[in-house]
Amino acid sequence: MLNNRKDMSLSPEARSAYLQTISIYREDKEQNLILRYRFALTSPLTESYVYSIVYRVEANTSNLISIDDWANGLHSRWGDEHGGTRSDAKARATYFFDAEWRVVENAGNKCAPIYPAFYRLDEKTIGEVAAVSSLLDATGCTFSRDSILKIKEGAVVQSTFYTVDFRLQVNDVLKRVAFGLQ
Repeated sequence: MLNNRKDMSLSPEARSAYLQTISIYREDKEQNLILRYRFALTSPLTESYVYSIVYRVEANTSNLISIDDWANGLHSRWGDEHGGTRSDAKARATYFFDAEWRVVENAGNKCAPIYPAFYRLDEKTIGEVAAVSSLLDATGCTFSRDSILKIKEGAVVQSTFYTVDFRLQVNDVLKRVAFGLQ
């Protein structure tokens, strides 16, 4: 557990640990895969809901998927990626969704300011956190999904899939900051 609310003027309760994570690890010896899940939960002030899921698959001996099949699969499900990169060592595709899990149109431009706004969110003032909440409302960008591949010698050896609920995360930080000010 972790708490980045470092302001010493806050009550001890407001500075108590809040970041809860659950990790699950499994090795599939038949398929030579390592599977990992990591769930991040909001604080008890907002009922400890899961706001982030990270799912990682690592291949011990073989290629997981071809890069073309990966790209085609994502495109057939959600269309063109909203952001991403490709190199010999890594590939990444990012998608943004609204509150109903519909793909946000023109999200690459609309949702781009979210990542810098969330940087060290839990250390920001209540006004700064409220501004991030307003940004979510204005853009309609509630969720993100990132798929990241690690490539070695042309083969995909690791696939990591991130799903983040921005709304739950910002609502939790707002509640924790307000709690700390009481």
